[in-house]
Parts: sequence; structure tokens; C-alpha cells
Amino acid sequence: MKRQALYILLALLGFTTLRAQVNIVPNGDFEDYNICPVGPDELFNANQWFDPTYASPDYFNACSPLQFVSVPLNYMGHQEGSGEAYSGIGIHITAQPNYLREYISVKLIQPLDANKKYCVSYLISLAERSKLYLSSIGVLFTDTIIPTPIGGPLPFSPQLLNSASNQLSDSIVWKLIEFEYTATGDENYLTIGCFENTANLSYTYFNNTDTINAFAYYYIDDVSVAPCENSINIPNIFTPNKDGINETFQIKALPENSFLNIYNRWGNIVFKSSNYLNDWDGGDLADGIYYYILKPNIGSQKKGTVTILRN
Repeated sequence: MKRQALYILLALLGFTTLRAQVNIVPNGDFEDYNICPVGPDELFNANQWFDPTYASPDYFNACSPLQFVSVPLNYMGHQEGSGEAYSGIGIHITAQPNYLREYISVKLIQPLDANKKYCVSYLISLAERSKLYLSSIGVLFTDTIIPTPIGGPLPFSPQLLNSASNQLSDSIVWKLIEFEYTATGDENYLTIGCFENTANLSYTYFNNTDTINAFAYYYIDDVSVAPCENSINIPNIFTPNKDGINETFQIKALPENSFLNIYNRWGNIVFKSSNYLNDWDGGDLADGIYYYILKPNIGSQKKGTVTILRN
């Protein structure tokens, strides 16, 4: 069984979080819902999110009376969430490659401004029942709602494309996907999914005895888009060696009254503050990698690693 407190932190190993204070993706963590899901194909119960095609993206929530679409255990596997809910999209490849190509879409709180740089991020995890993983997952921005009611691949080129196999093949922990995007202006909608056409799509089998019915399925959570200039910038290392430089864990653009918890590799809290003032110097902890959860008073929580290095 996966331990939420530790494994989600491990999923972010090596990343410096660029999550911004003001997320213009409504319900980016999927926690706000209409009613609890009772079956598949119920993304519509996650408020603000919708299916842009005639496919069948899923909504998973711990409130569900049925384990089939619950959290952490559901019909696609076992995965803890950063909260109580997340979404899921499937891509059938071998049996019916054009039938099922699922996406999730949302209308942004406000349009993007031309020539402005935005920090875009989300968490992704390959579901355990998957028999293959994809070569890429993309993020598409559009000024209008996608007018293509089909179940196959959407005929668009996403502005942001992730093709890191280590991020798309992990079914144990969440992987943080991050981009910087310069807007062309008036982008109103965001869509996440696989945009490669069937002829060009590449994928890798694993743990598979049935190549005829193989598919990939991904959980998605914590979707964020925000102006980069308003970003909280969290370092991944500090050096409290009494030379007067980089002595404390300094978080840039840190809002007041932000909660900070620091964990060791066993998931035990070694430092906590309900109003962090950029003053943690590592105390008497040994050099090494530690894990943080930062909860700003504005915006979504951030998770990652920080290394103490004195020598």
C-alpha cells in the first residue's frame, strides 16, 4: 500500500515547484464536485471540468459509495491523491485505436494575456492496470471550446508537450509536469490528453501478455496555470555553513501566514511552522534530502524536496 504522506513527496524528487499564488484553472485539484461519482464517465461531476469529445474521461473521489471510482483504490488501480479526488483519461491503442481517446477540458477563470509568461503544471500517474505507456501527453490552449465531438484523436497540435518517459511510465508515484508558456492572447480553454495521431503514436509495452487489448490510462491532478511573475519560487538546496550566504530555506514571493511542514525520508515531521518567515536553518538535522509541503494562504499547496548541504 502506498503511504500518501511519503510517496507523493517522493514523486516530486528533484523538482523546484513553480506553482503560482493565483491559479486561474478553476477546481484545478478536482476537489469541488456536484455529486459523488457512482460510475465511470462522470467527469462532469467535477465542477468546471468537461469532456471535449464523445469519449469517457473519469472522475474519482473518496466520497464515492462505490470502490469502483473511489480514491485511493478504484477500477484502474491504487493511487493516493494530494487530496480526495482526481481525474482519469484512457487511451486504447491496440484493439480499437481510434475509438477511445479521452481528454479533460476546463474554461479558465480569465483569458490569458498576450506575450505574458505563464507557469503551467499538473500531476500525472500511470494507472496500475495499464499495459503500455505513451511517448507524450500534451496541453492545448484554445480561445474557443473545441468543436470536434469525436472519440478519436483531436486534430490539434498542443502548445506544451511532455515526452519524458520516466514521467509517463511511473505507476507508483505522481510526477510533476511543469512548463513555462508565453501566451498569444485570449486563450480561454485548457485541454489535457494525447494529441498524436494514430499513425505516428509511439508507446512501450510492459508487464504485458495481451498486446491485442493493451491500453494506457493516466490519473491527472492539481492542474495549475498562473502568471510566472507572481510565482512562489522554492529552492531545492540551501547551505547553512555559517558563511553568511544561503543560510536558510528562503522561499521567494512567500505569502504571509503560510504553513510549512518539513519531513524526513521516513515521512516524519522534523520542522513545522504556521507562519513561515524564511528562517529555517536546518537546526541539528543531518545533511541530506528532506521533503516539504507548503500551504500558502493564497493558492494551492506545493510539494517537493530540499537538500541541506553544509560541506
